[in-house]
Amino acid sequence: MPRAAAPRDLAGALLLSLAFGSIHAFGVLMAPLEQALGASRGAVSLVYSLAIASLTLGVFTAPRFLPLGASWLAALCGLCAALGIAATALLATPLAAWAGFGVVFGFCNGVAYSLFLSRAAAALPASPGLAAGLVTAAYGLGAAGFAQVLGLALPRLNWAQVLYGFAAAILVAGLAAAALFGREAAAPGRTAGDRPPAAFTRRLWLVYFLGASGGLMVIAHAAGIVAPAASATTLVAVGNVAGSLLGGVAGERLAARLSLALPLALTAAALGLLLAVPAAGLALLGLCGFAYGWLIAAIPVVIRQSLGAAAFAPAFGRVFTAWGVAGLVAPSLAGLLYDWSGGYGGAIGLALAAALAGLLLVSSGAAFQVRSPPPQR
Repeated sequence: MPRAAAPRDLAGALLLSLAFGSIHAFGVLMAPLEQALGASRGAVSLVYSLAIASLTLGVFTAPRFLPLGASWLAALCGLCAALGIAATALLATPLAAWAGFGVVFGFCNGVAYSLFLSRAAAALPASPGLAAGLVTAAYGLGAAGFAQVLGLALPRLNWAQVLYGFAAAILVAGLAAAALFGREAAAPGRTAGDRPPAAFTRRLWLVYFLGASGGLMVIAHAAGIVAPAASATTLVAVGNVAGSLLGGVAGERLAARLSLALPLALTAAALGLLLAVPAAGLALLGLCGFAYGWLIAAIPVVIRQSLGAAAFAPAFGRVFTAWGVAGLVAPSLAGLLYDWSGGYGGAIGLALAAALAGLLLVSSGAAFQVRSPPPQR
């Protein structure tokens, strides 16, 4: 018989998601860190690149930590992440920023990401897709909200004070989530039979990489693709949140193929129209953000629906590395193509081709197969 809903667990998952989404507000800190650390733009940009790589590693290794109590793990993530951010302010060197913000905060972010996805699904056992959509949307809202707060604080306080406040907010959120979570393990125990099928994870990895590449390219370069820059960035963020909410529900209610094919088709359509009708660029970037949000919310739901709760964390950890690779490759490649051509046409065309390839892979019965969802216990 399905468990009853657990509002406290859902509240804790949403709070943790909002707080750790802040890592993607790093762009606001880039210029102040350049000046404070006496570092180049490339050196400071490496902080975020390390954070993306460490976040991916955190999600991948999270199954090793999830058997701990959810409360302990939330508190530990909050504490270690806060220490990493505070160390950046205290030591004030590029190395401290790479290690503290990039590696430590990034890694804790990945573990927390897996934790709040697991707790949200457990909190709404009758609707895990809605749960995934809510926490994924909260993660995006956290990035937007912290960007606004940091942007308001930086002209009034020095950079170190802002980082100390940032660290305090993460610590409080982690402790508050710990108080809300139950005492049980953060994820169901595993058995030998819970090992995720290699063929399934490989195919879904490729779909995720191809689909996420276009969305991440647009998120990174929205301000340069169309003007005004602020409106472009905002519309992509709003579309991302809206798509996350719909994507989780779609992943639960639609067949796996369809729930993944639709956002890939939307991405391809939006990018194709962006090449053909540049005047509609703002709306089309918002559509790209919507499709990206749908895809990243649907992926964990498809995994959970296809493999069951016990195999979710290890399978998601493997598939999520596709997002990390896309995050490192797609924005950088788009920048190189822009430098070479003087425009974004080549980057958009390449992202369009990736989305179409992902759509073809999902649509191919021979290339994308999942077993029936396990019976509810």
